[in-house]
Amino acid sequence: DWYQQKGPLEAYQGTVSAESVAEWYETHGTGLFEQNLRAPLGTTVTNAEIGQTLTSDPTRFWHLNNGITMICTSLTAKNDSAKAPQSRPTTLTVAGASIVNGAQTVRAVARAMHDDGEAAANATLSIKVINTHEDREFGVQVSQAANRQNAIEPRDHIALEPVHQAIKANLRAELRKQYVIKRGEPVAAPETGCSLDELALSLACLHPDAEQAARAASSTENLWEQGPKGSHTVLFKREPSPQKVWRSVLTLRAARSAVYELGSGQNSREAATTEHGGFLVTHLLFQHLGATSIDDPDFDWDSEVLEKIPALVPDLVRRLTHEIVTHYGPRPQIRTAFQTTETCRELAKRVLGDLADGVAVPALPAKERKPRRPNTVPLLVDRRVIKDGAPLQYVALNEPERDAMEEWLVQDERRRQATWVNHRTKPVLWAYDEQQYSPSGLVSKMWADAEWDERPVSNQGTARWYQSDGLSLWNLAERIHSEEAEDEGEA
Repeated sequence: DWYQQKGPLEAYQGTVSAESVAEWYETHGTGLFEQNLRAPLGTTVTNAEIGQTLTSDPTRFWHLNNGITMICTSLTAKNDSAKAPQSRPTTLTVAGASIVNGAQTVRAVARAMHDDGEAAANATLSIKVINTHEDREFGVQVSQAANRQNAIEPRDHIALEPVHQAIKANLRAELRKQYVIKRGEPVAAPETGCSLDELALSLACLHPDAEQAARAASSTENLWEQGPKGSHTVLFKREPSPQKVWRSVLTLRAARSAVYELGSGQNSREAATTEHGGFLVTHLLFQHLGATSIDDPDFDWDSEVLEKIPALVPDLVRRLTHEIVTHYGPRPQIRTAFQTTETCRELAKRVLGDLADGVAVPALPAKERKPRRPNTVPLLVDRRVIKDGAPLQYVALNEPERDAMEEWLVQDERRRQATWVNHRTKPVLWAYDEQQYSPSGLVSKMWADAEWDERPVSNQGTARWYQSDGLSLWNLAERIHSEEAEDEGEA
């Protein structure tokens, strides 16, 4: 399946076997990518998925992969059929070849052929071959153009989820409101609809567990995380009714407006609560005023919820400030408190309990208690301080561990290599098997696979996985704690 591009520039486009591509890589290695903007990146989630498709579903690989683009300085074609050339394959002989788009695909194909050649050999992929006729400048233009695209963000993948298509259809059918899902779409006027971003924030605040508000406060990117504990999975596991969608969005807007109107509050601590605690304030509004009635068509949401928000927000800000200062000392880390799951849960429980019992805000005590620090992996994921695909390396902590592991590690260097994935339970993608693990879980597996008989029962995995800058995951978490303590200590 191929054709020759008509016009002044000689080019072919067609289909090539995965087996052939793997042979190119085995023969030429990274020389194949001489004029590419980057070499194969190694173990990443995307590359692992490419490899899994090649071995588990090779006949669909052509349909699921973008293929590769190759440039060359000269090209000749030999057709299997002279009378009807395009009915049979053609063989291209090229010189000065360089794959300028698809380096990750080529590397994944080569690895899949090595690991499971019988399955991967059934795969094909598309290829575009362009003859530059030794025009170096044009070759650079092709390479740059082939790799120029707007970045695809995690939020963009969410747009195609069936639940959002259903929300869009039902919101329009029942309430005549628009639901803007994709980035780049014109944003609806406030009275005519809402966006995916707005709804996700609303549902995070509406959720009965304050953890979702804490995640949103740490980074709104957390709202697009998928997986069993990912916020998007949790928030959109069931399609919200049109009424729930619209009421939750109106409440978020009203809360934001009230927090903004409150401004700097009465003192610097309340100002910090106003600045950093908006999502938890909105969570408290939902839980106190009507979260359980949001789907009830007979419940007067306007009078029972929306109209009460302006008066209630200042009270909630004072209560939250009081609770933080009471339980976390006279110089509390207010910003960090609203980004920490356990702290938000405790604050929500106390404030809602006092509201239910009619307890007034008492005077601030002088007692001080050190706040509990969040676990390392959730902290790093929530703060988004490590990019997906960042390399990690296993480093033994002590002499007995090094003695037990080194011989096993040197047998295959991939065993000590991994990459980071912003996943709150399994953030370490092991280069050896391209599977995801928790830091401690992978260390335990490695110890077992190396048959270290005297291995400890447990381990601190975050202290054994190091970034390229020389910091372990644990070191990075400690640095975040220190920086935030310094910042908040000056408040």
